[in-house]
Amino acid sequence: MRHLTRLTVGAFLSLAVGPAQAMLCCAFPNAAAVVVQYSASRGYTTQDPEPGQGSPYMAALIEQLAEPATPVLDLLNQTAIRTAELTKFSQRPTMVTTAGIPAVRLAPVVGIEDRTKNRVALVIGNATYRGGIKPSVDACRAAAAVAARLRQTGFSVAEKCDATAGDLRTMWDEFHTAIRRPYTLAVFVYAGHGVQIEGEEFLLPVDFVAPDGPWRSDDVRRTAFSVNTATAVRSPFPLVLVALIDAGSDALSGMSGK
Repeated sequence: MRHLTRLTVGAFLSLAVGPAQAMLCCAFPNAAAVVVQYSASRGYTTQDPEPGQGSPYMAALIEQLAEPATPVLDLLNQTAIRTAELTKFSQRPTMVTTAGIPAVRLAPVVGIEDRTKNRVALVIGNATYRGGIKPSVDACRAAAAVAARLRQTGFSVAEKCDATAGDLRTMWDEFHTAIRRPYTLAVFVYAGHGVQIEGEEFLLPVDFVAPDGPWRSDDVRRTAFSVNTATAVRSPFPLVLVALIDAGSDALSGMSGK
């Protein structure tokens, strides 16, 4: 099992005075290296966005994507700090990483060696839920803005608004095929609702049906998309995967689970 390290915004703030060099290596890894940033750490909730503005995390991310030449970990560092500032520190992003994240950038920089040969992104925004779950305000609009920034940076982007369970499985399978190429930098972005079960994060498709009574964890596991699928990604070639998860965790609030 690969070793994962979790950093809260406190760790990000300690890195704010300089680049996160301690976690970076210069070459692509021999195996897949994974970074997952969640829009809120445990014990904190995502903030409901204002109509037309998107969530604070997505707003911060879009702002930072204007500087794609920044090393990825530094970009995520600044996204976390900006999110905390926008929410007066009521929302604190957290990050989970494997060891030895290379100093890759979303965009190449003149004069700096860039071994990235394949830039691929999958961006999902789930806003309009059908099964008794409240809408995720502006998730599609924010996801589209992120997708546009990534395209401007040179990424090949697959994008979907309001993905069903079938859409998520199909698009992930296509994404996983696309990233199994030499020297790939892959980005997965999700905005919508999610739920946590025994420490495992699940992303809810728009056709997930909220039960009338207590919800069962088996129903979620069978229908929803596990973030563990991303962290367990494998490739025979050097790969860096960055997963950015902005998932409101209150979709099943008020319902007991078992």
